[in-house]
Amino acid sequence: MVKFIKDLNCFQLFFLVVINVRSRELIYIGLTLNPNRGWLIQQFKNIAIDEIDFPHFLIIDNDGIYGKWIDPIFGEYFEIKTLRIDIGCPWQNGICERFMRTFKSDLLYRIPISDINHLYRIIQAYRNYYNRVRPHQGIKGNVPQNMKQRIERINNLADIKIKKVSHIYGLFTEFSLAA
Repeated sequence: MVKFIKDLNCFQLFFLVVINVRSRELIYIGLTLNPNRGWLIQQFKNIAIDEIDFPHFLIIDNDGIYGKWIDPIFGEYFEIKTLRIDIGCPWQNGICERFMRTFKSDLLYRIPISDINHLYRIIQAYRNYYNRVRPHQGIKGNVPQNMKQRIERINNLADIKIKKVSHIYGLFTEFSLAA
């Protein structure tokens, strides 16, 4: 899904978001000032270079950047089937829409973005926080990268050591068991 925000200089910064629907893991975010066909294809080449497994399906909206060209190219080169949501039905891509709402309220509305490089650094920090720390309601309070990991039962509360970790300029705080 390609969305945009404005930085402090009133430039529109566009980003492509790829999320694993099952695990809710934020797979990839690409940034640009000028989204076009070549940029979109390059983002998926970057995913291949980073050795990230390609999705089998790509749910897309009806934005102009996703012309009729996308179906044959993504099918042939990346073996990805594109699924278009119906016009005026954003709930058909609800997981990505929910991520965008969370991303904006957690981060973008709280930190003024100076330029594309600043946004890139913040996104990388947020991606780490989102995938490793932040619990997700859609996966029953689990964290995407640790969905199968369960906390062992603790018998003596006096033996518990807690550490406090701040994320993204102190906007988010994590409390976890210390070793």
